[in-house]
Amino acid sequence: MRVRLIKVLLGCAILALSAIAYGDDKPAEPKVVEVLAAKPVSQEITDYADFTGRTEALENVDLRSRLSGQVVKVNFKGGTAVKKGDLLFELDSRAYRAEVDKSAAELQRTEARVQRAATDLDHAKKLAENKAISKEELDRAVADTQEAQAGLAVARAVLDRAKLELEYTRITAPINGNIGRPLVTVGNYVNAGTTTMATIVSSDPMAVNFGIDERTYFELQKQAREGTVKDLLDWPYPVRLRLANGDAYKHAGKIDFVDNHADPANGTIQVRAIFPNPDGTLIPGLFAPLHLDTSKAHKALVVQDAAVRTEDGKHFVFVVNEKKCVELRLIKLGQRHGDLREVKSGLNADDLVVVGGVKWLEGDNVTPKVVAMPGVSKRTDRPTPDEK
Repeated sequence: MRVRLIKVLLGCAILALSAIAYGDDKPAEPKVVEVLAAKPVSQEITDYADFTGRTEALENVDLRSRLSGQVVKVNFKGGTAVKKGDLLFELDSRAYRAEVDKSAAELQRTEARVQRAATDLDHAKKLAENKAISKEELDRAVADTQEAQAGLAVARAVLDRAKLELEYTRITAPINGNIGRPLVTVGNYVNAGTTTMATIVSSDPMAVNFGIDERTYFELQKQAREGTVKDLLDWPYPVRLRLANGDAYKHAGKIDFVDNHADPANGTIQVRAIFPNPDGTLIPGLFAPLHLDTSKAHKALVVQDAAVRTEDGKHFVFVVNEKKCVELRLIKLGQRHGDLREVKSGLNADDLVVVGGVKWLEGDNVTPKVVAMPGVSKRTDRPTPDEK
């Protein structure tokens, strides 16, 4: 790059010396090259960091029966949405219904026993008042009544248990979400707590898990503190998602989880963002390119990214100076925004940056044709939340 800069300056010097040497009688006829030049543009941009992640359901439920029994009905179609409480499977309930009837009958018998014991106690109390029975007989009547009442409580509990088991023969959806295909069909026998019958995943909202490297993590934490928020969990800027077909997802997300340790295998910290998903666009397991906004929108100078060149790790552009000579200008770059690149330092708003016309500029005298900065008309901002 140093050699190129010397050539640029030397070329301009030769042109000037040639004009002096020939004087007014024999003016030099320097080679004139037309170039396209454009002024840097002040544009509102938002800084961001790019990550890749995967979508994941916040809730994932494997349906298993609490009872053993034979499947007699499947009441859903795989791949559809279900609501909490929807009836999905039915097991053979005849044995459990018979147990409910038996327990109900036992409860009635116990209630009759309690009533008889209460009557006997009242009668014993009257006899005791008249000294017709001993105290021991009265105590026995009291104990019989208490025993009958305890038996009544047991009978009611047994009936409640029988009704609960009968209810368990109807397997319902425990959450709202999308259900997969049925893993058992009518006639299959399922074992209590072990046979997976189907899987339900929640769909709204949808989580996206992604990892950030240690350097970025500390930089974001620093920015969070400078923005008067505690940490990434209080991050004030939205997370943007782009779909695999290139479309911007119309809802913005928010960070809701940051892991408390880094993975020693790859040095990343796991972060989760939550996205609204009311229309079910997102499903678990999708590849998810993410853009995390890291600043408020602010004005910055931008130039065409294709006009920026790099050599020996340094960035520069060619600028047409007031002598209509090309000079190499070192610049400090910011982030790329579409076809444009932010220039943090090294350029002024009135500089003419060469954006086309020749492949190599070696200090030639040039005629700049001023054009609009290429790429400015194209959209360079992040997709906005809830945009249609």
